[in-house]
Amino acid sequence: MSTTKNGEAVGLKMVNEDDELMVITQKGMIVRCPVKDIRTTGRSAQGVRIIKLDSGDGVASIGPRVA
Repeated sequence: MSTTKNGEAVGLKMVNEDDELMVITQKGMIVRCPVKDIRTTGRSAQGVRIIKLDSGDGVASIGPRVA
């Protein structure tokens, strides 16, 4: 689902609470965060932002880093 506020979902990955999530952008920015630090949302929520992208940048890859 896409909204003008949040845009499209980039991807989904199955993770465990002990894993870390890594997001890599097309311009080379890398964000790594523990899954346990990402808040959960209800069904009607629009998701959780993991990274704020610079203008003209996009997500190139996401994936779990198994702890």
